[in-house]
Amino acid sequence: QVVAMVLGAEGQPTATARQVELNRWLTQAWWPEEILRIISDSLAEFNLVNCTTALQRLAKAWGCGNRGSGSIIDKRGKAVRRLPLELEALLKRTVELVHKQGN
Repeated sequence: QVVAMVLGAEGQPTATARQVELNRWLTQAWWPEEILRIISDSLAEFNLVNCTTALQRLAKAWGCGNRGSGSIIDKRGKAVRRLPLELEALLKRTVELVHKQGN
């Protein structure tokens, strides 16, 4: 498998073609389950942009239809009782990448 890499102004890698593709998939996903599946399948490949896109998309997807109830709603209109493990893993990956960027 060939992986293309985009270089930033200082020659630092900014995103691979795969990470760009993942971001496109994330932005096209409407339901939390779709977003969580992408996270579950590809989290190890995520860059910081993918992490923030996934978080934003989850917040937007879970916010649809709950009318400020404070509950996370799935596509069947049912409240999610606990946060998915994928969200915990996504938050850990985000922290890891933020720390890596700081070094």
